[in-house]
Amino acid sequence: MGSGIAAPERLERRARLLAGFVLAFGVLTFVGGLIVAAVQVADAGGAVAVVVDADLLGFDDVAGLPAGTSLAVGDGHGGAVTVESGGREGADAVLEVDRLPLALRLLAASPAVAIGVLTLAGSWLFSRLLREVAAGRPFAHRNVTRWRGMAATVLAVALLPSALGTLATVAVLGRVDPAGDAPVGFTILDLPLLPLLLVAALLVMAEVFRHGGALADDVEGLV
Repeated sequence: MGSGIAAPERLERRARLLAGFVLAFGVLTFVGGLIVAAVQVADAGGAVAVVVDADLLGFDDVAGLPAGTSLAVGDGHGGAVTVESGGREGADAVLEVDRLPLALRLLAASPAVAIGVLTLAGSWLFSRLLREVAAGRPFAHRNVTRWRGMAATVLAVALLPSALGTLATVAVLGRVDPAGDAPVGFTILDLPLLPLLLVAALLVMAEVFRHGGALADDVEGLV
């Protein structure tokens, strides 16, 4: 009998511990995003993501770049990545600018802040849901809202940083290359499939919990 009583208590403690880890992850990601953004803003220059013609891969000095800029070709992890952009083969790259005004540095740093804020929001929602489950209230109506909120957060993480990055690229190119002669372009929107699948799964969970809550209410009404 004693072990039967202890088992739910152990599960509750583990659920609360997991909720704490989830929230701590969100807080650390948020703080990390702020630190990354602060470092970027503190620098006199900045960097934005661009797409460059694949024929330029392997060249250290790319002709046609605006003064005070340089091009680092690759995916940010030491390797080149080929992509299709406008029907032409290209590669992901980073355009580094020696000097940028504060407003553009803030804009270029905004994706890191957005990721941190959204991750914190999603972690908080998930940690609250875990605590409700640990307390024996898995089908509480607010948990349905939390599942939907996590779905919206995942979608925002997939869309907002990319959109802010594109906006930063457009703004920086408009400043350093107003004539549009530089041999670089940009990706308007990059939406991977995995976040969409995760959003769909979270919305399905929201519906499952909504129906579970309705059944729980019916049972409580009968009793």
